[in-house]
Amino acid sequence: MGEVVVAEADLATLGFSNAHSDRYVYSNYFVPVQLTFDDGQTPLLPFYVKQALIEAMRYGGLSQDRLPHLLKELGLSGLWKANDMEAAEAALPGQDSGMIYREPPARRQSILGDQEAEFVAGLLQSDVGIAFLDRTRIRPVGFALGEHVYALALAPGEEAVLEQRTYTKRELTLEEQDETERQTDVELTSALTTELQEGFERQKSLTDTWGLNASHTGQYTSPTGVWGTFNASHTIGYTRSVTAASQETSRRAVKDSQTATSKVAARYRTQHKTDFKLVSETGMESTSKRTVRNPNRVTPITLHYFKVLQRLELAHERYGARVCWAPTVKDPALAFAKKITG
Repeated sequence: MGEVVVAEADLATLGFSNAHSDRYVYSNYFVPVQLTFDDGQTPLLPFYVKQALIEAMRYGGLSQDRLPHLLKELGLSGLWKANDMEAAEAALPGQDSGMIYREPPARRQSILGDQEAEFVAGLLQSDVGIAFLDRTRIRPVGFALGEHVYALALAPGEEAVLEQRTYTKRELTLEEQDETERQTDVELTSALTTELQEGFERQKSLTDTWGLNASHTGQYTSPTGVWGTFNASHTIGYTRSVTAASQETSRRAVKDSQTATSKVAARYRTQHKTDFKLVSETGMESTSKRTVRNPNRVTPITLHYFKVLQRLELAHERYGARVCWAPTVKDPALAFAKKITG
C-alpha cells in the first residue's frame, strides 16, 4: 500500500518581487606598469625585449651611434649599462638566417619628422600591467512624453476607426551562371592563271581607179524672122569613176584560267550553364484596428497623440581589475599559416 508524503515548503520562497531589467555593455583596457630598478626610473628589461632592441639595430635601420642620444632624450641614460646589454648582444648570434637576405626598410616621410625616439619608447614599454574590467549598466526607469505626432478632431458623438497595418518582406536570391564557347576557323585558297596571247594580223588593200571625161560646147544664133532672133548654147559632159577596195584582218588570243578554293570551318561550342537560384521569402503582416468615439453628445473634442519615450539610467561601473602579462608574439599563428600554405 502506497504512502503519501507531503513536502513542506516555505510560502515566502514561492513569492515574486520586483527587480530591474538591466542590460550591460562590457569593455576593458590595459594599463602597463613599468618595472624599474631601485632608482624608480630605469626600466627592467626581459631578455626578449633586449633581443628586439638589438635586432632593430642590426636589421631595422636603427643607428647604434644614435641610440645613446635617443635614450638620453627619453631620460634613460643608464638603461644600457643597468640591463647589461653588452652581454645580451654577445649572447645573440651574429646573423639571423631569416634576416640576412632582407633589405633595410625604406624610411617613409611623415609630418611628425623623425620617430626613432617613439619607436624606442614603444620597444621599452612594459608588457606587465593591469587590465581594468568595466561595464555600462543600462536600466529602464520609466517613460516620458515626447514630440507631438498627430491630432484627431471628433465631432459630438462621432466615432472613428483607426487601422494600422505593418508588413515586412525579405527576399534572398542567389544565382550563378557559367558559359564557355570555343570556335576554330581554317581557310585555304589557291589560284592559278595562265594567259597566252597570239596575234596575227594581215591586211590587204587593193585600189583600182579609172575614169572617162568628155566635154562638148556649142552656140547657135537663129536667123531674123517674125519673132526676131534667138540665141542657143549647149554643153555636153560625161564623167565616170570606178574605185575597188579590199581589206582582210585576222587575230587570235588564248587565255586559260583555273582557280581552286578550299575552306574548312570547324566550330566547337561548349556551353556549361549552371543556374542555381535560391529564393527565400519571408513575410509578416500585422494589422490592428482601434475605434475612437467621442462620448460627448454636444461637445467636440480633439485627441492629441504624442511619442512615448523610454527613460534610461546609465551607470559606468568597474567590476574588476586583473594583473596581466601581454607579451608580443613575433609570428602569430605560424603553425596554422604553414598548414595553409603547405
